[in-house]
Amino acid sequence: VTIMSVEQWVGDQLHDLLGMSDRNIASYFVGLATKSSSTEELIEKLRDTGSVDIDASVTNFARELWEKVSCKRV
Repeated sequence: VTIMSVEQWVGDQLHDLLGMSDRNIASYFVGLATKSSSTEELIEKLRDTGSVDIDASVTNFARELWEKVSCKRV
């Protein structure tokens, strides 16, 4: 899994979650995920942006995203 493929996945998920997709937003969310030490921290960062309402689908998205980027860490 490359960062580019993760960004593509995020873009697809954003379209499903928000009805829109933007490469810059996808890249920003991937950056938030890579700087988060847990799913919970990522969810807090997403909440702090004010760009998404945190609900069950966003929580699942954040969990999947964090797992995708955390597997890149060693």
